[in-house]
Amino acid sequence: EATRLAYGTDEAAEGRESFLEKRDPDWSPFPWYY
Repeated sequence: EATRLAYGTDEAAEGRESFLEKRDPDWSPFPWYY
């Protein structure tokens, strides 16, 4: 369940798409919480 939640996020989608398009990911629309 946790894996599905992690891979279902918009950040994960950007990571997958950027990898498939062979470009650097652009995570600037997503704020970083630490």
